[in-house]
Amino acid sequence: MINFLLKYTGTYGLLAILAVAIVTPTYFFFTSQQELRQEPSAEKQDVSNEEKVAEKIDLTEETKESADGTSDKSKQKEPSKQENKEVLEQVDSVSVDVFRVDEFGNIISAGKVSREAKIEILADNKKIIGADKTEADGSFVIFGKAQSTGLVQTVKIRGLIEDKGVEKIVDSADLFFVLPQVEKSNEKEVNKVEKKPLIVRDDGNDLKILAPIQVSSVDSITLDTISYTQDSSTELAGRARLGNIIRIYLNNKLESEVKVNESGAWKTTLSDIQAGVYTLRLDELNDNGIVEGRLELPFKKENEALIQAMGEGSITVQPGNSLWRIARKYYGKGIQYVEIFERNSHLIKDPDLIYPGQVFSLPN
Repeated sequence: MINFLLKYTGTYGLLAILAVAIVTPTYFFFTSQQELRQEPSAEKQDVSNEEKVAEKIDLTEETKESADGTSDKSKQKEPSKQENKEVLEQVDSVSVDVFRVDEFGNIISAGKVSREAKIEILADNKKIIGADKTEADGSFVIFGKAQSTGLVQTVKIRGLIEDKGVEKIVDSADLFFVLPQVEKSNEKEVNKVEKKPLIVRDDGNDLKILAPIQVSSVDSITLDTISYTQDSSTELAGRARLGNIIRIYLNNKLESEVKVNESGAWKTTLSDIQAGVYTLRLDELNDNGIVEGRLELPFKKENEALIQAMGEGSITVQPGNSLWRIARKYYGKGIQYVEIFERNSHLIKDPDLIYPGQVFSLPN
């Protein structure tokens, strides 16, 4: 083969052919290896493309955050306007459950402040006519004395809360208007007789006339009001002599003990009491532990479902109530007790036998 090539191409032609035969495969071999080093696999290309897309997304988010001036993380941590509003709405408040005035201008009021505070009764937005301190949980019962001006007086309850060394004033949402009433015996008004004033409550939505109650100072313990809280616990409030202690028993079992406050009032809450009829006993003890006054009466604790179902248009029977008296107070005629009895016949076995603490629905 070589002789053949030498014969027809000569020595130099043979060398040229050998050079081409060696160089050409070598060139293609190195070229393919270079391409393999420079070109990644399809899988690596996909990963690389995903990383590039992710980087672009991150850059886009960062651009948006820069335009907004805040990051998503900071947005999550920073409360919204609605959340800020809810925080602002969680402020201190005063709620008034009881407000009564007798013919002598004596005021009794009971309720709760959102936390422990000094409580005041304010007349015509300027004169303090009663003051005391709340219990540790903010509950209070306070006495005051309305001014004998013969004019309509505006009365409100306010709390003074110690907040980081600063006294914070919190007013109740309710306003009370005390309207004096006078019976004239003759034209010259020689023998004027003071009647119990008319009390109108303004809760910001409606005006309501409140039933009067005897609240003058006492020589022995009294039970003036029975009411229920939102969680269906029973609240008892009354009066006694200054400095004494009140013990509350149900069926001779001690349930609570409370001290008479500086205004001569007391208030306590009975929780976790099962529904049923009890004998309620109140003992008034002096500093030596001697019983100076005692009050005993039947008492019915209503079940929670009934209390929650009644709401507006209902009444809690108070000590000394009868269906006749309730009808006369709310309808002007005692004979209308029949309507109350018929409306609540499932709760009343005998119209002559009702218990303090019972809750009745009142027909319109």
